[in-house]
Amino acid sequence: MSTTGKIHVIGIGSDGLAGLTNRSQELLTQAELVLGSEPVLRLLPEINAERFRIGSDLQELVEKIQSHIDKKRMVIVASGDPLQDRVILWTRITPARFEDEVEVRWRVARDPRMRREVCKGSFKTDIRRDFTVKVDVQDLEPGSTYYYRFESRGGRSPVGRTKTLPQGRVEAARIAFASCSNFPFGHFNAYARIAERADLDLVLHLGNYIYE
Repeated sequence: MSTTGKIHVIGIGSDGLAGLTNRSQELLTQAELVLGSEPVLRLLPEINAERFRIGSDLQELVEKIQSHIDKKRMVIVASGDPLQDRVILWTRITPARFEDEVEVRWRVARDPRMRREVCKGSFKTDIRRDFTVKVDVQDLEPGSTYYYRFESRGGRSPVGRTKTLPQGRVEAARIAFASCSNFPFGHFNAYARIAERADLDLVLHLGNYIYE
């Protein structure tokens, strides 16, 4: 997945946000990066975006912005095909250059803060794989929940959650399923609601993934 962005130039007076139009305030509060002189940045204490001070060293500024972009390159994680002792982990990274070979590190832990580490490894990907990463993690315990994350070039993916299949007889299983998706019919908030639930044993996606 690749991302695109927009650059907005906003003039800021001595009264900071209060002197801006509603639209300019909205753009600033939604921004990921804000560039400005040190006096201007001091006028924006309410902004949560990462700040970059414009100084005399243009090269340093460019490198800092590039580093921030690199950290945003892994935005999707997924897992699937669980067995009792293994599961597939997946992500895709957007490279700085398409001719690059990118090394991506992965970690699996027992907790969402990734402190109780179970295993880790690395995977190299390039344009021949469309910069996707697919790892078959083994030697896991049956019927157990695990958390995982990918790291590359100073950036980290969101933490994903997965679960192995149980061993032996089970009394019940809770399954969520989604079916054919139609993009023009709205936002797919149902997927977010499924992802928020920690009590599901399996998620199935039936039929075609998406219609356009």
